[in-house]
Amino acid sequence: MQLNVRQVLERLAGFGEAVAGSEEARALSEELARLVEEVTGTAPRVVRFPVATWRDEGAIVECGGLRLEARVLPQTLGGIEAGRLVEVHCTTPRCFQHVSPGDVVVARLPEDPDDVTTLYVHALEAGASALIVYDRWPGRFRRIVVSGRWDYAWLPSPAPMPAVHMRAEDGSKLVKLCTGMRVRVEASASIREGQGRTLELLLNEGEEREIIIMAHYDHWLSGAGDNLAGVVSLLEALRVIRGEGVKGFTLRALLLDAEEFGDPMLPAWYWSYGSRWYAKMLSDTELLDQVVLALNLDLPVLRRLKLAATPEVRGLVERLASNTLEFDVEEFETCYSDGYQFAKLGVPSATLYNVEDYVEWYHTDADTPSVPDEVAIIEAGRLAGRVALEAGRLGPKALDYRGYIRVLESIAHEAPLEYRRGVYMLSEEARLALEREDYDGLHRAFRLVNMTLGHCVFLGDYKWDSGGFRAMLAPRLRVVLEEFRRVLDKRVGGPGDVVIPGVEDHLAVALPQPVKLWVYKRGAALTRQFWEALESAFKHAVVDAARSVAEALVEAYEVLRARRETAR
Repeated sequence: MQLNVRQVLERLAGFGEAVAGSEEARALSEELARLVEEVTGTAPRVVRFPVATWRDEGAIVECGGLRLEARVLPQTLGGIEAGRLVEVHCTTPRCFQHVSPGDVVVARLPEDPDDVTTLYVHALEAGASALIVYDRWPGRFRRIVVSGRWDYAWLPSPAPMPAVHMRAEDGSKLVKLCTGMRVRVEASASIREGQGRTLELLLNEGEEREIIIMAHYDHWLSGAGDNLAGVVSLLEALRVIRGEGVKGFTLRALLLDAEEFGDPMLPAWYWSYGSRWYAKMLSDTELLDQVVLALNLDLPVLRRLKLAATPEVRGLVERLASNTLEFDVEEFETCYSDGYQFAKLGVPSATLYNVEDYVEWYHTDADTPSVPDEVAIIEAGRLAGRVALEAGRLGPKALDYRGYIRVLESIAHEAPLEYRRGVYMLSEEARLALEREDYDGLHRAFRLVNMTLGHCVFLGDYKWDSGGFRAMLAPRLRVVLEEFRRVLDKRVGGPGDVVIPGVEDHLAVALPQPVKLWVYKRGAALTRQFWEALESAFKHAVVDAARSVAEALVEAYEVLRARRETAR
């Protein structure tokens, strides 16, 4: 069956906004099950799991004679609030100094839409009664999830204050005519216990090695690009795979629910709950041990895509890509993907996506089937199909462990001896494993490296700095090395803090902000003794960071060494 991309997108988008646990999501999942069976000849199973189901029940903003339509921002539950309208122009604390308790805050959508949650918590702390956000582009409503806490600890993070989104033209009118006047915000929403539905297709079940391909189907508002496009790419991948045949491996295809929202605990890290739940289920039953590779398709909407992958996967994807697609390669799996939920458990993973160049349509009702690039959707699916077939045919041999070593060596520049020794030990043992073709051993060893060295980090302070998470290898070592270089140059800078979100581990390697300000003001007047003491302190910090990373590398080395000794 040759897929007609526009036709399939329109067919799927016709079910409306599909929030995890909703009737719309259930109906969409049933349609997807029919499509999967049409493509593969096999019906997928439904994996059910508990979710929080949120629903917008309407919102209106009133001021004088104005009555403007709005959309409730998840996970807020609405309310009726009135107060003086106060506009803010940035996402830092200084912009909220003129906000008084009871005010209604209005702001234009930040350049990074996900920074709306920063606006929300600032407004909450200032005592505002409600938040209104209006878009940067006309003619569209947008959903952005907000929470009531700064960090991303795995704790409940309810959002008690009403928050709504308005079209750009309505927001501009509201600001022009009503700033300083009394406005009324009426919003209604609900959260209930629901049931998520992930579709699981197993082809050639029972083989020793397994390939996973996945895409989430739940979506805010129209959702054609995010992520019905990924669903169509997955269907195209299945078409390619079925044409070649699944031989010598099991294919596990997943259409995931609850990527956008759904965790019943309502944490600030609200995304990718469905894949997190599913990956844990596989891990608990030890089924993850046989997974060679996990491929995720999320917003494959443009011909220039981002390839976010664990280092051993990059070469395979780039080698099999057609000339139609271009890639910006990232260092590790992106923190915002379902693929990251597998990568953090060690599974070699890759996500094909492009959010940054799709912001205009991201999470809006303007994200309609006419917007995504149909060629990109098909080519991404065909690439995923080719990668799955190659990894299934070759197993771990398809992965680039030499490339992973080169990445680790690139970090070693100026790193202490402890780290360089760890890289050398792992490199030599990996070389011997390649010579004896012990690819299963390499797979196990580098899974350990993925688990222990790959982290999401936030560079800066949640309250003062904007921007998203960044996935890095060995973040603590690299950040302290960068800070040490600045000290050697007798200068200060960089982020005021470095945090591993979720566990909220503050990497205490950067100079505290008060020290930086004091040093900046004094400049050349600082004594030589100060810089010498600082240099000495950072030498110890660098060595300590290098030692902790080296321990992880030596653990992987020991896996390969033990297998070599056993094979003698």
